[in-house]
Amino acid sequence: MKTNLVVLLVFVILSGCGKRTYQNVEVDNPPYHPNTIFQDYEDLTSPGFSHMVEKFQLDTIFHGETDEFKRILLLRHWIKSVIKISDFEKSHPG
Repeated sequence: MKTNLVVLLVFVILSGCGKRTYQNVEVDNPPYHPNTIFQDYEDLTSPGFSHMVEKFQLDTIFHGETDEFKRILLLRHWIKSVIKISDFEKSHPG
């Protein structure tokens, strides 16, 4: 019984490995441009960052919230209320 099952499985596997033809199709995609703006990480130990935390009182934004997603939403709301962001100006990089 096991031998018949093994022979059947080998036959199915080998029959699926027949010679198949593939085609290369040329497409007109836009060229790839890697992100070159954000290539480095932010150093949280820098004096500039600690000055920003004190200036904007960033530790008070979260109000003791423990859920990470809710903290992200609170930070997003704070940024929108403090910093004017205009996506439709000529100086906006897109």
